[in-house]
Amino acid sequence: YLNFLEQHAATMFSVCEEAWAKHSEDAKMGFFRPNKEIMKKCPADSVDYVVMEKASNISVVELDTKWSDLGSWDSFYEIEKKDAHENVSIGDVVLQDVKSSYIKSKERLVCAIGVEDLVVVETADAVLIAKKNETQKVKKLLEVLSESDRIEVESPLCVVRPWGEYEVLMSSENYKVKRILVSSGGVLSLQKHKHRSEHWVVVKGKAHVVIGEDSLVIKESESVYIPAGVVHRLSNHEINNLEIIEVQTGSYLGEDDIVRLEDVYGRSF
Repeated sequence: YLNFLEQHAATMFSVCEEAWAKHSEDAKMGFFRPNKEIMKKCPADSVDYVVMEKASNISVVELDTKWSDLGSWDSFYEIEKKDAHENVSIGDVVLQDVKSSYIKSKERLVCAIGVEDLVVVETADAVLIAKKNETQKVKKLLEVLSESDRIEVESPLCVVRPWGEYEVLMSSENYKVKRILVSSGGVLSLQKHKHRSEHWVVVKGKAHVVIGEDSLVIKESESVYIPAGVVHRLSNHEINNLEIIEVQTGSYLGEDDIVRLEDVYGRSF
């Protein structure tokens, strides 16, 4: 495979080879990461076109089964069980005089009246409303959002991190509220913030916290305050997941207001 790739897509091969040669290893999580900046130079070509269609020494075996790439919301509609009016409804959905539609709710109640052949998908970040058979155009919509510098493209409300995940519950000009879930054994980076202070309230589990020179254990219903500029770290040494509510206040609340001093996952400082 690599020999064939080098022969027919030399740039792709050389970029991948260099990125792997300069890879980083996350021993704690068991990940090997090719060099990100080098990989950005790799051509965005499909393996089908670059390798498979040019290869003469491959065989194809027919697989007699149902198959769908589930590449659009229309394809999700096709595989789901329909009601008497040919609707698919998932989540907290109430329909009235609706036909042949796919309506999915993740966060809120979604009601629809008198519509037909629609796809409606509600998430915490956004709501998509489209005609069936036109949901493939969502790629073009994403390009428009990117050109408009919409924050939702790069920073969704629910974000996965090596130590767990966080979800933005509420935000305004000078405050932000997050729900933070730290997996068992998860450790956030040793860090500080230039512009914001943080208040952590433990709602489930037990938080092991470093604030300056102090090491604390914060239990359920207890809280701790971290002023701007103070070095701190949050970790979970328990078997079960740790859940906290974080309230940020300050003049700037962007995710780039993090000065990492140490990180067990090998992320940049």
